[in-house]
Amino acid sequence: MDTPLHGRFQIRNATAAIVAARRLSSGKLKIAREDIVEGLAETRWEGRLEPVRVCPLVVLDGGHNPAAAREIALFIREQWQGRRVRMVYASMRDKDIGEISEILFPLVEEIYLTQPPGQARAATPEEILSAARFRPARVGLEPDPAKGLALACDACAPGDVVLACGSLSLVGALKTVLARRRLPLLISV
Repeated sequence: MDTPLHGRFQIRNATAAIVAARRLSSGKLKIAREDIVEGLAETRWEGRLEPVRVCPLVVLDGGHNPAAAREIALFIREQWQGRRVRMVYASMRDKDIGEISEILFPLVEEIYLTQPPGQARAATPEEILSAARFRPARVGLEPDPAKGLALACDACAPGDVVLACGSLSLVGALKTVLARRRLPLLISV
């Protein structure tokens, strides 16, 4: 599935890249305008608001700090207003789970807390729940990220959204499952 850049932060990043390229072009290094345009058109940032399924819409994001959570929250409010959002969330123990929960968790109807495999730093679902300063009414604890994602998808109605976020390791684990086609109906990238 095509992975264009989504979210305002991506626009700001692209703008910064354009400005840098133009400034470099004013010196000895020449970068043609066409090359900048082509570079932007071909840019993909996997794991940042990356759609991997259409119905329900499933999006992966590796944002793992409060700044990233604020960008994700803004995107949810702007792009998914009026849609029910379910979240699959994982985090490392050393991240600010409390603040992130206050930013993201109020925006979702249901959350599945999980843990990416093979990560000694990863918080367990129970540790995430304990550290969360905001808890949605419906919380599921599912240690297996693929099962958490499948449960979230199964609970969806048409038009609902599933956002898997909070850890690059979570995104990696889910992309591995997708690549092996072990999660039905998902569109592998």
